[in-house]
Amino acid sequence: MSIIFYDGNCKICNSTIFFLKKKTSLDFKPEPVFGGQSNLLTTFNLTNFDVLHSMWLISDSGEKYSGYYAFKYIFINYSKSFWYKFIFKLKISDILGPKVYKIFSRNRKHFGCQSNICSI
Repeated sequence: MSIIFYDGNCKICNSTIFFLKKKTSLDFKPEPVFGGQSNLLTTFNLTNFDVLHSMWLISDSGEKYSGYYAFKYIFINYSKSFWYKFIFKLKISDILGPKVYKIFSRNRKHFGCQSNICSI
């Protein structure tokens, strides 16, 4: 079973996990991070800082993916929709995707996140 670490205080991050459960067939354990360092994070050499700045996916095989690349891995391998797979396989998505993810994650507060942490 895959594990997804994310900011548990972020309304947008929680909505993203719900969206992934609905739109993909990935069997994953959502692991929200609320504050202090958890043992599970240290098992995968991740810090609270890492998780508060990006979503992290630990695949079944133990590979780590963060941010845009976590979404890409999930949608190419587990999407229920042909269109998501198609979009993430386009070359342009690897150019624009990380930039869009970075802008969005840095400005979560402007997109509806109510947590103080969301103003990274």
